[in-house]
Order: sequence, then structure tokens, then C-alpha cells
Amino acid sequence: MRVVKALALFCIVSAAPAWVAADALPDVPVYGPNKVEMYSYAFPPWAGSPQGSTVTTRENGGNRQLIYGLKGDVWSGGGIGVDRLRLKDYVASGALEFYVRGGKGGETADVGFVQAKGLDPADLAYQILIPLANYVHITTAWQKVIIPLKDFPAEGTRWIESENRNAKGAFNWSRVQEFTISRGPGAAEQVQIAFANVAVVGSYDAGKVASARPAKPTGPVLFYTESYAADGGGSYAYPNGQAKLEEVGGGHESRRCLMATMITSAWSGGGIYRAPLDLGGYRDKGVLQAWAKGGKGGEEIYLGLTDKANGASVRLSANTYLPGGLTKDWQRVVIPLKDFPKTGAKWDEASQKNLSFDFDWTKVGEVIFDNNGPDHDNGKVFLDDVEVLPQP
Repeated sequence: MRVVKALALFCIVSAAPAWVAADALPDVPVYGPNKVEMYSYAFPPWAGSPQGSTVTTRENGGNRQLIYGLKGDVWSGGGIGVDRLRLKDYVASGALEFYVRGGKGGETADVGFVQAKGLDPADLAYQILIPLANYVHITTAWQKVIIPLKDFPAEGTRWIESENRNAKGAFNWSRVQEFTISRGPGAAEQVQIAFANVAVVGSYDAGKVASARPAKPTGPVLFYTESYAADGGGSYAYPNGQAKLEEVGGGHESRRCLMATMITSAWSGGGIYRAPLDLGGYRDKGVLQAWAKGGKGGEEIYLGLTDKANGASVRLSANTYLPGGLTKDWQRVVIPLKDFPKTGAKWDEASQKNLSFDFDWTKVGEVIFDNNGPDHDNGKVFLDDVEVLPQP
């Protein structure tokens, strides 16, 4: 990642703005020019793979950058340790502030805090997270982000491996020990996100809290139709390095389409993504539509959607809507959105479990497909004109 040569905008100004009350709580540095991390980590670890996750720090002109390289096709993230912070008094009027930029632009992730574990066995190291996409569209330029602490959820979560469950409990703002980042599966390549001047401030200008909430479309939402969506569209396939999703000739009434080559010995599939959109108004009458064909005919493929609020996915078998499965000729698959379940699932790499979440139709950013697991002869499938329509 290119180092920004001039980071003068990150210098902390001592003079308080006019809107700050005289008795405002003092700012608490988390990471920046005069504050280093106690420790740092990233997951899944590098392990010699160029697609593993990494975390590095970089200093330039007295300013420090925290740079994450996150594995793109699985759940990934990391964090830095901080002095145990007592932030209870900051929740009502304080905010988390930092600068952020991406390696390519369009990156998405959640940020938040982890509390120190208490003496009671039930008092776990709970984590709270909030989507960056609610406050900023990440680009390759540094942008300041302000997230009011009151926007974070009151409850934190912690996976308990021995009990195979995700525990929940009230988050304790009096013993914050980590600033953390988490990202759901997306692009196959490594994703880079950098932070600078991370701090908790005692007060903030509410008028400067940006809203990057997804737009509400009124017409067709294109994911792929001879090309990807212009707002950061792209695709990936998994397992990384074994499955492929590539553009080839001979599309449905077009020059190009997508050819998915999946492995048949494991769960395999992929996704087509774009900037999240609010499809809440499409839920009752809208449809997911795609044109599809098989390499041999007879293939069964599952199609679905992923929300970027919590990474949950919903999916259904195309065979329900195409009895007999795919053929070697193009066929239109139309799945009413109301047919999808209310609850979605997301794979948690750390616990190797599927976690359940309510599907958020206000932040839909991906169409997914898969072969429904090993021992299914669904090796090659072609897709084109993949879109969500307000009605058939």
C-alpha cells in the first residue's frame, strides 16, 4: 500500500471547537502519533499463504498507520490491545473517531471493541461491532469517520466452542481492552484497510456524522449483465485456488457470461457483489432472476443473497423453480424474494460453525451460488443477466 507522504490533516488540534462544552470529557487516544498498540493480531493467520491475514504498522512524519491485509474469501479480522479503558462515561455523548482508507476502494468491514474478561465465568470477553458502511464509503483517500458510541449495540457476543453457541451479554464499557475489525467473506483476493488516529472523543458535532446508508433503488438491480455493476462490482469463487468464476463468451443474448467451475469434493460456489442497496421495498413482490445453464445438463445449483449488515445469506435450490435442473441451454430462473427464509446463515471461520442471523433486506450486496456440498456433480455452471427486480 502506498504511504501517504503528507498526513498533516491527522495532527491532533488542541483548541476545542466552538460547539464543545467547557466541561466535555477529555479525548482518549487509542492508536495514533502518541499512542502505540500493546499488541496486535490478525486472523486467519498468514501461515505462509499470500492470501492470509496480516496486520502491520507504519509511521510517517510522526503519524502512525494501522494496516490490515485481510483474507478475502473467509471471515477475517484482527485487533490491537489498548490500556484498559474506562469509557462508561463517554457512551452518552462521546464517539469513536478515526481516519480510514482502502487499498482499492469499496472495501467493507465492521469495527468495534472487545471488553476484558471478568472474574465471573459468565463475564466473557464480549465483542461489539458496527458496520463501517453505515458511516462511510471507503475509497483510496483518507476519510474521517465519526461513530457515536451510543450507536453500538448494548449487548456483546462471544463464541463458546465447548458449548457450540454464541453467548450474549451486556457490554462493559468500563474495561475496554481492544479496538477490533471484522470482515465477512467477499472477494477472493486479500483486502487492505488502513486506519490512523483512532481515538474516543468526549463530544462530537452530530452534524458531521456522515450517513452512508444504502440507497433505495426503484428499478432493476443489476449484479451481472455482460459486466459487473459500476459501483464496485466483482465476483469470487471458493475454495480459493481450486474453484473459478470467470468471464467467457457466449452469454444469454450477449457476448459474455460468467462460467463457474466448482469442485465436487467439497462445498464450492461463489458470489457476485456490488455496493449494498436497500431492497426492503422489494421483499413482497420482487424476484431474484438469473439465466443459467449447465456444462452437461442435470446440474442442481443453489442461488441466494447476502446482506452486508451481518454477512447473513439466504439460499434456495434452483430446482424448485426449474424442475429437472439445468440443461445445456439457457433457462430463466425466477425466485420470489418472499420465498427466502427470514433467517440467514453465515459461516464463522474461527468456530467452524454456521451462525444464524435475521436477514437484513436494507443492505443487500451480493448474489451467491453453490453446489450444495460434496458428492454433487455440479462442476460447471454458466450464469448471465443476474439481477433483482421489483416485480417479475
